[in-house]
Order: sequence, then structure tokens, then C-alpha cells
Amino acid sequence: MRKHYRIGRKDRPSEPDDRTVSRYKDMGRLMYNYQKATRPLYERPLYRDPRAFLALLIIILLTILVWEAVEEEQRGPSPDAPAVEAPAS
Repeated sequence: MRKHYRIGRKDRPSEPDDRTVSRYKDMGRLMYNYQKATRPLYERPLYRDPRAFLALLIIILLTILVWEAVEEEQRGPSPDAPAVEAPAS
């Protein structure tokens, strides 16, 4: 089952008339869309937004915690620490 598309239709004009074009002209809406697209993602800097600052702080603290755990695991037990014996069963 093959679909046939007619791209260049003869019954429609290829360009809209001036009345149709003027109906879609809205400079206020055009400027609003342009300003919305070009403004920064956040209105305030991240360090002044309390939620973003808290989220950033939690991420940094978790990263430091994981980093320390990985370093300690790679180092192995320290020679000063007492040896842990397994319980006798």
C-alpha cells in the first residue's frame, strides 16, 4: 500500500495573500517570544537562589564523602589500627 503525495497542488495559490499574512502579524508576540528565547535560564545567579545553592552544596558534600571512602578503601587498613578478628564459631 503506497501513499501518493502531491506536493505542488494546482488548486491552491503558492503564496498567501496580504490579508492572510496580516492576520498572523503580531509584533508584540514576536518580541515576547524573542525575549523569552534569549534571556538566561535563571533570573538569579545560582549562589543567590537558596534551593539551587542547597542542592549544589549537597552534591559537593556527597562527592567529598564518596571520594574519602574510595581513597580509604584503596589505602587499606592503617598499621596503627588494631586488627579485627573474626568471631569464632
